[in-house]
Amino acid sequence: MGVGINSHNPSVKDPSRETILMSRLVSDEVRGALIVLVICSSEADFSILSQMLGWPPLNPSRVRTFLEARTVLLQNLVPVVVADSGLADGCRKDVLCAVGSSQHPPRLVIASQLADAHLWAEVLNLGGYDVLSKPFDATEVNRAVDSALRNWIWLNASQTGFIVNNQHVARQSD
Repeated sequence: MGVGINSHNPSVKDPSRETILMSRLVSDEVRGALIVLVICSSEADFSILSQMLGWPPLNPSRVRTFLEARTVLLQNLVPVVVADSGLADGCRKDVLCAVGSSQHPPRLVIASQLADAHLWAEVLNLGGYDVLSKPFDATEVNRAVDSALRNWIWLNASQTGFIVNNQHVARQSD
């Protein structure tokens, strides 16, 4: 299937048609209400990820350090964390530990320029969800984050006020 060019930013490719169809399982209202926490010190990486995660609409929020991330994780319902593998004040094991101690643990996606089989095995064995390689590919970023988000919602729907009917996720009505 072909990959289109994002009309808002021609340098960012839209996800494939298949990813867009899968993304419709989670309503835009739900996506906009949830935070995708991005832990990275690079402004350029965050800018690229924000553009890529803008279709379908998500709510990316950036922190630069592991300590900032811990605070955000304690104070917010965060379903997905995308963390750079080379944080200045913590390693991926620290992030995995912080994520695992949440009431509704987010799915952790590690981003690295050295995304090889060894890193993948380490992240998965420690409880991470996925690995993204840099430079980022829009289709892969959207696939990984969308899959992590849907997995988190599916596992936490009854405790977080989301309902899952016929594979569609929406915010529960009062």
